[in-house]
Amino acid sequence: MNISITQASKCEIFSQVFQHIKLFTEHINIYFRENELYIQTMDGSHVSIFELNMPNTWFDEYKLGEEGEITIGIPSAILYRLLNSRDKAQSIKIQMSSKDSDKLSINFECENKDIYDRHYEVNLMEIDVEQLAIPDMEYEAEFSLSSITFANLIDQFKLFGDNLQMYCSEEKIAMKAHSNETGNMNVTIPIDDILSFAIDEGEVLNLLFSLGHLHNICCYSKISKTIDIYLKKDNPLRIDYPLDEENCYIRFYLAPKIED
Repeated sequence: MNISITQASKCEIFSQVFQHIKLFTEHINIYFRENELYIQTMDGSHVSIFELNMPNTWFDEYKLGEEGEITIGIPSAILYRLLNSRDKAQSIKIQMSSKDSDKLSINFECENKDIYDRHYEVNLMEIDVEQLAIPDMEYEAEFSLSSITFANLIDQFKLFGDNLQMYCSEEKIAMKAHSNETGNMNVTIPIDDILSFAIDEGEVLNLLFSLGHLHNICCYSKISKTIDIYLKKDNPLRIDYPLDEENCYIRFYLAPKIED
């Protein structure tokens, strides 16, 4: 297997993908499929799901070899530690000698002789986990806004409680957090301030989600300028961070909370 990323912006995105994944899981399976790199993992409390999809065209080189698709298991903290050591001028090369190898080679290289190439060999592990089949569905409401704006709001709401109440109608999107100690925080987002918005005619949604899990999801706010939010009664919240190519994204599902 030979996979490489040479564009500086894409190297940075790839490194950022693994920066916060340890918040969701200690170990991950990475699926190198014929047409894409794919990750799916569930957090320890089984409340949220992390998904990554990168088509093979996103990479400068993507060759799996004659053995076909490869699945590797690796500690998430180790992978981030290696990627975080990369100089911003260096490209990323990922290699594996054979499908049955228990080691993965990760190399950082650049033409600048003042920056030394770095070569790592990582021990792989077997992680026995089944992928969840997540069905496509029609959502009752969906909207897009600045990812940084949404992340800043979540940080502030977290000071006022453990849960976020999201209200969505044709007229407005409103959010609220409550704490007996600190009081309430309410924010109404004018429809005109939202990048895109769609809701079923006459629909009113009033849903509750964990602010702790939303805070972890918002750690990825710097990876994409926009965040896409999808809502449906009695179903998990879906949040997408679209990356710089079609069908290239980080996606989260977060189960709603039941009000007492």
